[in-house]
Amino acid sequence: MGNLLAHKAPRCFPWSGDIGSHEQARLNPCPCKTHQSAIKVNGEQLEAEIAGRDRHLIVDFYATWCGPCVLLAQELEKAAEQLGDEVRVLKLDVDENPQLSSALKIEGLPTIVFVPKAGDKPALRTEGLYPADQLVQIVREL
Repeated sequence: MGNLLAHKAPRCFPWSGDIGSHEQARLNPCPCKTHQSAIKVNGEQLEAEIAGRDRHLIVDFYATWCGPCVLLAQELEKAAEQLGDEVRVLKLDVDENPQLSSALKIEGLPTIVFVPKAGDKPALRTEGLYPADQLVQIVREL
């Protein structure tokens, strides 16, 4: 929490919906670089990221109205900071991509898909809120 208080721009605060959402902060990141580890993608971009991956991927299927999704975003930031170049975090808004969400049978939010760097290993899929330490452990075991 102390790290968030160091920010000068209100858009850095993911819970301040009237000032700007966490996703708006992602699209126009604060200079502190805290919010630059996750990339918002659409279905086409997701396919390209998976096909051309050079590191493990964490794909967060979320909705802006989902409380646990907002909390998970904070945990993903922490995990990405710990993992550095080992992982790329991608975020896909299910409301903006309903056909893909339906095709992938995304029913519970947040849904997280861990895509290993090696193409011969299967992706792992889970639903719910996980702490950063567990996210890091899962990625390191891919």
